[in-house]
Amino acid sequence: MGKLAKSYAIQLPAIALISSILFGAALLFALSLQLNELAEKQGKQLSQTLAHQLAKAVRDPLIHRDNLSLQVELDELITLEGVQRAAIYDVNQHLIAEAQRRMTRGATQHQQRSPVSIETATVGYATVSLTESYMTQGTTRVLITAGAIWAMFTLALVLLAYLTGKNLSERIARLNDQLPGNDEDKPLEELATLEHRLVPLLAIPSRKPVPQDNKPVALLGIACRNLARLEALVNREHFESLMKQLDQLIERTLHLYGGRRLHGEHYNVYIEFLGSDNEDDQTMNAAYCAAALLRLSGAPLQGEGVTVDLAAAVFPGISHITGSTLLDEQTQAQQLQELRDLLEKSEKGEILLNQATSDHPSVDELDLTPLAEGSPFCRINGFGEDGENLLARQLAVLSHH
Repeated sequence: MGKLAKSYAIQLPAIALISSILFGAALLFALSLQLNELAEKQGKQLSQTLAHQLAKAVRDPLIHRDNLSLQVELDELITLEGVQRAAIYDVNQHLIAEAQRRMTRGATQHQQRSPVSIETATVGYATVSLTESYMTQGTTRVLITAGAIWAMFTLALVLLAYLTGKNLSERIARLNDQLPGNDEDKPLEELATLEHRLVPLLAIPSRKPVPQDNKPVALLGIACRNLARLEALVNREHFESLMKQLDQLIERTLHLYGGRRLHGEHYNVYIEFLGSDNEDDQTMNAAYCAAALLRLSGAPLQGEGVTVDLAAAVFPGISHITGSTLLDEQTQAQQLQELRDLLEKSEKGEILLNQATSDHPSVDELDLTPLAEGSPFCRINGFGEDGENLLARQLAVLSHH
């Protein structure tokens, strides 16, 4: 069937990738905000603690104006990782001593100040500044780790989606390859293609109807016009082989349209379609079944060098069960006799309807013409555009088997 533009092997990985990117971006953004807030808080606490400890350590040197001792304390402090600058100010905010690392260009700092006090008097201030990179390097590692985990998760998710989509596409493709259908104007999406090809199977019920009392029916008669001549022309074995092929075609068609084959005679085939009420589609089922048999009857037999000439007629009836086999058979025989009378008026390739059938609401879409002016009988010329499209797909199903 070929690769389709909207294969699930492409769709599912794309959906998985987009979903993972959106979810991952939102998750990393939220995590980044939380970690930055935590780093800011920890930076302030650490710089405040160091400033407080520095204020205690330099109290005596500051009182005695021992600048050397002050510088030693400051130099020792900036050896700690993350400390960018330490300084001592007098009570008037004049710088007394400071020590700092070479500042990285553009780096921001956490700066906190703590008073140097003697009893209740303040004699100066100690300040400590931290580099922001020191506090955020842990945050960066967490984000990199989370990003790596997310990337691996995304890769695994996309791979799983690809394998799942590929398996699903292959299974749908196998089903599509086993179903008949025209590749022209087919939907690009695989599931839509499958649904499109299943329409002929779902349009008509495939189960055989069970006879019910007082239910409307449509009787379909198929006349095999040239069987008597064929029987005389070919040998018996060849003729029986042809009839088996015809029976198989009828059986396949009835399985699709839901008809029940009745006892036939004189090379006529009789089929009954049951409905639940007068608005049911048993009449249309019979008409579609007749058209399918007429169009396909030559196909299985042409390989043998012969064709079967068929004509059809559709007649309304009632399935009336009295409980008496004799009476029920008599009622059915009367209906079949009326069907035979109508069938005798049909020519090769025609499908005839009587007046009651042509007035049935379900056949409004059919293209009908009377056999003659004032005639109570009419022939089916076509099924309309939608009907012909449906019939074409149904014929494809029947031909595929």
